[in-house]
Parts: sequence; C-alpha cells; structure tokens
Amino acid sequence: MKSLKLFIVLPLGLLALFMASGLLLPSYAHIERSLVVDSAPETVFAQVNTLKNWEKWSPWLDIDPTMEINQTGPMSGGGATYAWTSQHPSLGNGQLLITDSQHPVLVEVSLDYARNKTWLTFQMNPEAGGTKVTCRLDVNLGFNPINRYEGLFMDGSMGPDLEKALLNLSQLAEKKEVSNR
Repeated sequence: MKSLKLFIVLPLGLLALFMASGLLLPSYAHIERSLVVDSAPETVFAQVNTLKNWEKWSPWLDIDPTMEINQTGPMSGGGATYAWTSQHPSLGNGQLLITDSQHPVLVEVSLDYARNKTWLTFQMNPEAGGTKVTCRLDVNLGFNPINRYEGLFMDGSMGPDLEKALLNLSQLAEKKEVSNR
C-alpha cells in the first residue's frame, strides 16, 4: 500500500513542480534577426507594407502552399488585413493586421492565431551599401506553463523562419532595385 501511494504521489508531485516552475518562466518570447539588403529603404518597405507582396517572400507560405488567404481592408499600410486558413498543424488559422506603417522605416504587424498573440516588426534603416532590415517577433506566452517552456526554444525554432523571410525579402527587393535602374 505504501509503494502504491508513492507510485501515485511522486508523479503528481513532479507534475505539480513542473507546472509551478513553468509559471516562473518569462511570459514573453523575443526573437530578432537582421540583414543588410542591397536596396533602398523604400523598396524594402513596399514589399513589407503591401500584404499581397508577402506571398512572394513569406517563408510561412512555403510550409503550406495550399493555405487560403483572404485579404480585407486597404491593400497596404495600417489596417491592411488578411486571414489565413491552413490544415498544417504549425500554421492553423489566423489573422494578420498591419497596425503601424511609417514610410519608409517601420511596419508593425499583429498576428492572432489559435495559440498566442504575436507581434512582428520590420525596421528599415539606411546603411552604407543598402538598408539594414531588422525583423523582431514578440510572442505573448500567456499564463500557460507549457507555452512558457516552449518559449525557451522559440529562438531556435522561429529564428530560422525569420532568417528565411529576410533572405527572401532581400532577394526580391534587390531584384526590384535592379529592374528599376
């Protein structure tokens, strides 16, 4: 009987400790990547500020090419919105909204999807040889301790997506810059 209690109480105690420890972890995750693009800030800004252009450089569309996108509101700038529907488990369904647009230096985006509230910021700063584009992803992990544990690994899991987004954006903006010359 004593070993049966230990068999039940020990795992429950470890689970309680795991959950309580998770609540002590940060409730936000921050991921940031930068890349210098051989293009003017205006060219990069136009690619980020216009949602239909995201289909050309967003790495998330590569994950599920069958994703359905429905754009509403203005085509670009503050208030431009699209909702997506995906059967892929890592994408699910959600909505993207440009919340702030400051030509040609900043585009802020709010992402709402099943699990977390997320903000994506693109900062364009002129730099010798082009434009330094910084992409920041901030995620509200909420009160769920499991989400907070996942937050510890988010840089490793989401960082490569941001790098790919910047690389795709760079290739597209540099191609547009060449075609404009």
